[in-house]
Amino acid sequence: MADQNKKSTIKNKEVIVDLFCLWLALTALSCAAINLHLTLNKLEQKKEE
Repeated sequence: MADQNKKSTIKNKEVIVDLFCLWLALTALSCAAINLHLTLNKLEQKKEE
């Protein structure tokens, strides 16, 4: 029973780490998309001038 609890705890920690990595990757991707959007808007405004 103790071994099963240990494995469960290890799996839970791995899941938390995986979710954190996924959240970090999605945050970075979102920031990159926003940055690209703003940069393209600035380029478009320069062309209009």
